[in-house]
Amino acid sequence: MHLPDEIVARIVDELRGHPQALAQCALVNHLWLPYARKALYHTVKLEGEVPAQRFCALACASPGIAECVQVLKFNVYSHYMTLGRCPHKDMQGWIPSTAALLSTRLYNLSVLHFEYIQWQTLCGFDPSLVAALSKFTSVRAVRFWACAFATFADFEELLLCFPALRRLQLDSVAWDEPHARPPYALRLDSLSTSSRSSLQVLRLWLDRIQAHTTLRELELDHLYEEDDLRAAGEILARMDTALQGLTVCCRFSCEGYGKLQDVGRWLRLERNTALRTLRIRIYDLIPDYMHWITNILRLVEAPCLTTVIFDICLFAPNQLSSEIWDDIAWLLSESPRYASLQRVRFVHRGPLAIDLASSALCQQFSLLHARGVLEVENQRNTELYR
Repeated sequence: MHLPDEIVARIVDELRGHPQALAQCALVNHLWLPYARKALYHTVKLEGEVPAQRFCALACASPGIAECVQVLKFNVYSHYMTLGRCPHKDMQGWIPSTAALLSTRLYNLSVLHFEYIQWQTLCGFDPSLVAALSKFTSVRAVRFWACAFATFADFEELLLCFPALRRLQLDSVAWDEPHARPPYALRLDSLSTSSRSSLQVLRLWLDRIQAHTTLRELELDHLYEEDDLRAAGEILARMDTALQGLTVCCRFSCEGYGKLQDVGRWLRLERNTALRTLRIRIYDLIPDYMHWITNILRLVEAPCLTTVIFDICLFAPNQLSSEIWDDIAWLLSESPRYASLQRVRFVHRGPLAIDLASSALCQQFSLLHARGVLEVENQRNTELYR
């Protein structure tokens, strides 16, 4: 059966999370094979020596498959969970040789993820790792998740391996010592930080590489404490008019919600006049825990702001029925500072059915809905809510 290319692409995209079904479709109709390969091998996750060896063999034997890989993830969660009981090299030692081989095979690779890697031990086992990583010349984005480094200088050395690096994402990254390198050039377009990565250390680093001249997108996720807010404010102040996209999430302790929600004491956005997109992640929908949101919205002084995005997790429609949501609706609908808005998007990830969530949001933000500005995006994980 021959279907139009756009229909095949849509079906393949729908089956992206079901590799067995996708493979069966490709076997039945060989015309689907290129689409299926692109979907199945777009992202490859290597979690140990044996699967890494299998994929390396596949990449060497099938260049067509290797060309499909755009995201490569090195994950050593099993080593992370057994740290102290298993030899480091046995659990992480496969990474340097794997990186060396794949760096000459994955020509279209653009994103590298490193998850749970203890770099302070790994680099000691195989100093050639840095040389291997430097061959990933097409990589533009790197993410470190739950990784540890002996010093900040070691972390910097790793970043300098990637000549095309433009986007950096840090999630729960730790350094044993704050020692850093002398100033150097690193052109970053985007930086994302979350979950207790030291913002104070990052602030000093951003100053040294003069990131305020290049950085266009900044994500400050999971601001927990006053020190986080203070460092975030200093980073934003340095960004000045270069910043075009900002993502913010505050998630304080119960005590912190009582004294830290007046975020304007630390954060200043009036100088970020080139801001075009503001994204706010909301994890706690208790009204008393949401005042930081309206406080941030009142800080914006960006005449070119066109898009505001909220990440929310709704369990019931009545979660949107409160004075705090009325304040948010008024600010976005009627405040002069948001007169330039062209789109307000809610990304819904909770168990509430998307039609109920959409109906509740349209009712709460009726003026935005009437103007055709309101959007609701369904990002529910249906596997979790069956």
